[in-house]
Amino acid sequence: MDISLVIHVVGPVFVLLGLGYFAGRTQQFNTEQMRGLSLLVLRYAMPAAIFLGMAHFDRDVLVQQGPLVLVMLFFYSGLFVLGYGLLLLLKQEPLRAALLSYTSTSKAATVYGLVVLVQLFGTDLGRAMVGLSALIMNLTQLSAAVYLFKSAAAKGGERPSLIAAIRRTALDPLVLAPALGAAVALSGYKLPFMVSDVLEPLAQSAGAIAIFSAGLGMATFRLRLRSPVIALGGLVNLVVIPALFFGLLIFFDISGPVAQAAFMVCMLPVATKALLFAEVYEEEEGEAASILLLTSLALLVTIPIGIELNRFLA
Repeated sequence: MDISLVIHVVGPVFVLLGLGYFAGRTQQFNTEQMRGLSLLVLRYAMPAAIFLGMAHFDRDVLVQQGPLVLVMLFFYSGLFVLGYGLLLLLKQEPLRAALLSYTSTSKAATVYGLVVLVQLFGTDLGRAMVGLSALIMNLTQLSAAVYLFKSAAAKGGERPSLIAAIRRTALDPLVLAPALGAAVALSGYKLPFMVSDVLEPLAQSAGAIAIFSAGLGMATFRLRLRSPVIALGGLVNLVVIPALFFGLLIFFDISGPVAQAAFMVCMLPVATKALLFAEVYEEEEGEAASILLLTSLALLVTIPIGIELNRFLA
């Protein structure tokens, strides 16, 4: 194991996360400023990075990823639905069940991936995998989660529309950007250098600002690291999900650099959107922040393990 590689990959994450957490605890950013940072990342910087990554993806390689896309599609959405159903069987309230299931089964590909995956696999493949993950997870897992959140929180017998939830998610910049980038790559069209050069500075800022913002968000809520819920959520996210996904890749004989990058997505922390949803619905904020912190700190262990296991996917 190359320790210098692990430090090179994980070091920037902890520095940015720590700075964000410190800034949040010392109240250097107010609510509006934090919201502004989130908007900058989610609507502009991150879509720019994802679009460039997908647009520069090798066309032939992208076409060959059909089996991997199907595995990711059914894996992440299926896990979320399964977790939600199990929590309902355990007599949990629907909103709590949906929030805890999403928190435990989601992955922060768009936030941590732009730093971790780019360091491990290079700019083009790293960004492309972030884009592919965002496209798959947002259209399936996130759409289902939003529908269940709204269903559980609905009052007066009102029922939200699943189609409306999918339509709203499809218009999200984090879905449009990888879709447009994939269309460019599949068409064989090469982006003019002028377009890449204009978007590149914005794209390069995405990962750093996103992780800093995650630190800000974690500092907002009281952490509950001793709760059994946190331990179970962390176990599912850090052990169960990577083990199952790795098993599926071996079973279906999916290998190569793209499969390796997809597996490393499984080693990332929970999606930071879980914390945003908990805040919006005023439910499980402490649990979501705690699981996010736990899975972020665990990068010191999960990244080296992921690098070693990736040897079997070469």
